[in-house]
Amino acid sequence: MAIPPAPSCQTFSEEYEVAAMDMRGFGFSDRPKHPRRFTMSRLVRDVLECLAALGHTRCTLVAHDWGGMVAWHVAAAHPEAVQRMVVLASPHPRAYLDPACFTPQQSLRQAVCR
Repeated sequence: MAIPPAPSCQTFSEEYEVAAMDMRGFGFSDRPKHPRRFTMSRLVRDVLECLAALGHTRCTLVAHDWGGMVAWHVAAAHPEAVQRMVVLASPHPRAYLDPACFTPQQSLRQAVCR
């Protein structure tokens, strides 16, 4: 569960088991000293390890912004772990392949995602 729990988590927890993780380097999580610790494969493993620590093999994955990019990668690399997925404010990674779809700021994000 997020610390402190997000209001939306409290609402959804009335009917569902809810866990909200801070991604590596954000919120209350540790901030790795070396940038190499921020690879996409490491972030994907973080999600899978969180899921396993909670005793689950599948989930409904809800993600926003940069977390959405990680969610897309989790679903692509480990479809067996994602029963459903909701992604807000983060297009599918293929959208970044079309130059007409992004601004110079988004070009920087694209470089980070590689």
